[in-house]
Amino acid sequence: MQDDIKIIANPSLFQVAIGLIAILFSGSFVFMIYAGGGLNGNDDTIILASKIMISLFCCFALLGLYLLLVTKKIILTNDQLIIRYPLLFKTKEIDIEEIKKVRIEKYNIKHSRNFSENEIYTGTKIVIEFFELKKIAITSLEVSNYKNLAHNLKNSTNSYFRIRAYEGNKNYGETKFIAYTWLVFCLLLTFGLIIALINKNMQPT
Repeated sequence: MQDDIKIIANPSLFQVAIGLIAILFSGSFVFMIYAGGGLNGNDDTIILASKIMISLFCCFALLGLYLLLVTKKIILTNDQLIIRYPLLFKTKEIDIEEIKKVRIEKYNIKHSRNFSENEIYTGTKIVIEFFELKKIAITSLEVSNYKNLAHNLKNSTNSYFRIRAYEGNKNYGETKFIAYTWLVFCLLLTFGLIIALINKNMQPT
């Protein structure tokens, strides 16, 4: 039965939500600029400003798409580390014997405003080094069940590695209240924009 034990870390819903909101929010603004005729006027300044805004929102949407595409599902067994990218239909299978070193480092996301920095997210990341001079990183923001995964991966370089269940009290990741506040605000604003666009398009011309 020991050989059948595995640890599964699914994609973080927080990261998925951020990606979806970025795409919907940016798409709504781009559509508003197009629908408002910002690119069809006679004022060159307005046209230039509209193009700049569209470019910025498109970049923001691409960032959200990137966050979705790189979402990971991690499966750790006694013999392999399996990394799946569900939206890319891609899977990496790594033998435990290929792992040279595993270390845990601090990982945080900061927001700069008025020459000051506020921490939005504080956590850690697992850095896995291989004998072939390659390495990968898995952050506590990216996956669920992170602390079990981190604890077992730290022991994966032992001569006789076997998965052990681990339930500790250490806080591996903390999402600041400000992050949830911004997430809820952006979610409400996005839905408000979408509803406004739907109502505008349903009005008779």
